Amino acid sequence: MRNKLLKILLILLVVTSCSKESMNDSLEPEKEINTKPSITLLSPNNNAEFEAGTVEQLLTWKAEDAENDVLMYDLYFGETLPNTPTVQNISDLEYRVTGLENNTTFRWKVIVNDGTESVESNEQLFKIKEELKGVYLEWQNVNASAYDLYFGENSASEKIVSNTKELSHLFQDLEVGKKYYYKVVPKGSSFVFDENSFFYQEQGVKIFDGNTSLNNQDEITNFGQKSFTEITGALRIQQNFRRDIRELGWLQDLLKVGSIDLRYIDGLTSLYGLHNITFIKQGVYVRNITNITEIELDKLLSIGGSLDISDNKNLEKISMNKLSNIWGDLILGGKVIFLLNNTTGYSGSIDSSFGNPLVSDITFDNLNNIYGNINLYKNESLENLNFLRNLEGSYKDFIIWDNDALTDISALSKFKSMAQSFAIVKNDNLSNLIGLENITIVAWDMLISENDNLESINLDTLDTTSKLNISNNPNIQNISNLSSLRRIGNGGVYIYGNDKLNDYCGLYGLYEYGQVNGTTYINNNKYNPTSWGIANGYCRQ
Repeated sequence: MRNKLLKILLILLVVTSCSKESMNDSLEPEKEINTKPSITLLSPNNNAEFEAGTVEQLLTWKAEDAENDVLMYDLYFGETLPNTPTVQNISDLEYRVTGLENNTTFRWKVIVNDGTESVESNEQLFKIKEELKGVYLEWQNVNASAYDLYFGENSASEKIVSNTKELSHLFQDLEVGKKYYYKVVPKGSSFVFDENSFFYQEQGVKIFDGNTSLNNQDEITNFGQKSFTEITGALRIQQNFRRDIRELGWLQDLLKVGSIDLRYIDGLTSLYGLHNITFIKQGVYVRNITNITEIELDKLLSIGGSLDISDNKNLEKISMNKLSNIWGDLILGGKVIFLLNNTTGYSGSIDSSFGNPLVSDITFDNLNNIYGNINLYKNESLENLNFLRNLEGSYKDFIIWDNDALTDISALSKFKSMAQSFAIVKNDNLSNLIGLENITIVAWDMLISENDNLESINLDTLDTTSKLNISNNPNIQNISNLSSLRRIGNGGVYIYGNDKLNDYCGLYGLYEYGQVNGTTYINNNKYNPTSWGIANGYCRQ
């Protein structure tokens, strides 16, 4: 019996012990199982190649973690992978490497850490190409079936490539200082490339033959990475639906372009990136760049066409200190086209909605010639015309229209003639025309109209004009400064709507000794004499 009891007690002890162990086991927390993160390198693609001159590159990657742990990254980068991270413990999924050199292969990898475990990515590489010696030519794709390339030391260049489907060519073994000619001839296309030429002066010259349109930041970056020094055609930049254009820095290798056309770009604040350009074969158009505040092209020497800077709401400064010639029009604010219509004054059109309302600082220190029209329209902060102080005359129309802050045009004192028309209209704070006292000839129309505070004309030496219109200037009292005027063409004389004008004795010499071929119309002024009255001493009230 005793042995039985002992056996029962032993069994109970064993059961109790097991129960306690089971209880203890149930109280211990379950050990969490960590899932390793994953990582994939995105860009640049493995074995990618970039043009010579590419100095930086954005490395990107992606990572995933099942537990959504905070992930940190170590980046290893170099010609050979270093033993220690190039940069460590970063949380971003990208890193920009700089100082890249030509003809070099770079390797990189990333290690991700979730706080528990680390995972290493595959190793990838990319290469910066060797800078080829010679002149690199790339041309616009005009959907031709093939292209012939002509090249030589004179305009009668020889065909050197036939029926190529490539859009580029490298000219090598060139003599420094020699001029070379080339032409690309498309086959199966009506498009015609102009013959072009270049002086071989240094290594690294790269030419894009034709036009190029860049519509977003990526396109600007990709084109800029090719390091072109010249675009023979138009450079057009106008944002598309992405509206992400912020800077043009990638274009800083450009030295020559056929033309520049920048329009409707919200994010651009300057033209940095085009600042090394020295020659523009045709025109420059900077219009409707909402947030641009400055335009500095201080290496630019010549513009073969027009310079049009209009409708830029926040533009304050324009600087082109080496520019000597504008072979087309100078348009600041917008273009005005007008016709004088006898007693109805003028009519025409203005291709601008708001001009450049904040422009006040314009410097053209070396500008000597403008061979087209000059249009200064609706620059509401412009106080003077000092940027034109080196000009000696106008080759076509000169229009100063609706510049509210303008008080001083004395910088025009070197002007002696106007090849076509001269118009001063709606400049509300202009009180005199000092600066025009040396002008002798205005070949077509002389229009002075709707200048609310204008008091004196200051055309002391004006001898000849085809048509004279002085109208709707409420504060002009006399026109004594026109005493040198002797010849009026078929356009005639129209003076009307000047509320205080009562002294016409400045026109005595014109009507007594001079010649007026057209009509004389004097009406709706304070005093309205006839031409006979002016010639016979009845010139003032």
